[in-house]
Amino acid sequence: MEMVKRGVKGIWTVKFWLGGKKVFKTTGMTDKRKAEAWAKTHVEQLTSTRNAVELAETVRKIRSGGSRMKFGEAWDAFVRMPRRVQVSQERIEACKSWWGDFAAWCRDEHQVLEVQHVTGEMAREYIGRLPQQGRHLQERVVRSGKTLPCVSLKLSSRTINIATTLMRRICEAVWERLGMSGNPFAKIPVVAQDNVSREAFTKSQLKEMMEAAKGDPLLEPLLIAGLYTGLRLGDLATLDWKEVDLKRQIIRKLTSKTGVMVSIPILPPLRRYLEVLPERSGPVFPELHARYTGGHRISHAFKRLLKQLGIESQRDMGDGKRARSTHDIHSLRHTFVWLAADAGVPMPVVQSVVGHLSQEMTQHYANHATEAAKLLHLGRLPDLFGDKKAAQSPDELLALVRGRLADATKGNAWAVIEELRTLL
Repeated sequence: MEMVKRGVKGIWTVKFWLGGKKVFKTTGMTDKRKAEAWAKTHVEQLTSTRNAVELAETVRKIRSGGSRMKFGEAWDAFVRMPRRVQVSQERIEACKSWWGDFAAWCRDEHQVLEVQHVTGEMAREYIGRLPQQGRHLQERVVRSGKTLPCVSLKLSSRTINIATTLMRRICEAVWERLGMSGNPFAKIPVVAQDNVSREAFTKSQLKEMMEAAKGDPLLEPLLIAGLYTGLRLGDLATLDWKEVDLKRQIIRKLTSKTGVMVSIPILPPLRRYLEVLPERSGPVFPELHARYTGGHRISHAFKRLLKQLGIESQRDMGDGKRARSTHDIHSLRHTFVWLAADAGVPMPVVQSVVGHLSQEMTQHYANHATEAAKLLHLGRLPDLFGDKKAAQSPDELLALVRGRLADATKGNAWAVIEELRTLL
C-alpha cells in the first residue's frame, strides 16, 4: 500500500494491488495521518473481497457509508428537488407511474428492491424492452390472460426517450448519495424518432367537423374552444367560469403542463358559443370536464368523428413499429398556431397566447401548411425556363380550385375568384 498526494488541494490517494491490478482509491482527505488510518481500514476490506460483485458492493458501502434507499424513497428525493418551472399534479403522477413500473420490473426480473443495486446493464435492459414489450406492468397483466382494452404494448420512440430522461433525472438525485459508481441511465442513447408529426386541419376539414359535431355536448365545445384558444385538452376540460371574463373578452388560465399563466382573447366564434351557455359557474364545459376527470378516453370519441369524415388520424410506420398519430385533439392546437401565423400574427404574440416557453416551439407548431396552401402560394412562382406561368397539371389545377372554393366564405368569395383568375 502506498499513499500518493494528488491535485491542487493535496488530496491523499491510496495505491494498492488487487487481483493483479493496480488500484487507486481517493481518501478525500488532506491530512496524511487521517488518510493513512482511512486507507488501512478500507484497503483491508477491499483486498479481502472474493469476486467482482462483492468488490462493487464493498466500494459502494465505503463511498456511501452503507446508505440504502428503496425506490419510493428515491422518488421522494426527486420530487423535493428545486425546479425552474411548476409541474402539474397530473404530470407528476404520470412520471411516478413510470418509476413505479421500473421498480416493479427490477423486483420481478432481478429481485432488486433498492436503488443502489441498479446497474447500467439493468437500465439498458429495461429501456431496450420498451419498443416491443411496452411497460412491464401492462405486459404482466396481458400475460396473465386478462385484457387491457384500448392499450397498445408498443411504445413510440418519443415516449421511450421521455422515460429514459425521467429515469436519468431521478437517478441523478440519488446516485452519489448511495455511492453508486455512476448514474445507470447516463449512457443510454436517445432513440431516433420517426419523422412524422401531427398535422394541422384544413379549413374545409374544420367545416366538416363542426357540421358533424353540431349539438354534441362533448365534441362541439371541444372543437370551438380548442381551435379558438389553442389550449391543451386538460386545460380545456378544467376551464372554469372564474377564468373567463366575457365582459373584457379574455380568458386567463394557468396551464397545467408548463405552469405558465396565459391570457387568451375570446374570439367572436367562441364568444358567441359562450354567451348562450346556460351556466355561469363551475366548469365551462360540464360534459368535457366530467369525462376528463372521470378517466374516460375523450380521444376515442374525437377519432371516431375523424373516421366518420374520412380524415386520416394515424399513419402506419411499417416494420412492426407503432402507428404514429397525424390528426388528433392536439392537432387543434397546431391548427390554431398555424392559422395565427398564416394570418400574420407575430410569433411573440402567438407564444404568449399558447404558453410556450420558447419561440422555437411556437415556430415548430406554425410550420404547418396543407398541400392546397403550398400549391396556392408556391404556384405563383414564375417559370424562368419556359412559360410565364408555372406549368401545372390538370389534376393540380383542379385540386387548387376545389381547395380554394371549399375554403371560401360569403365575405371573401369574390376575392377568391379573382385570385384564381390571376393564377389560371
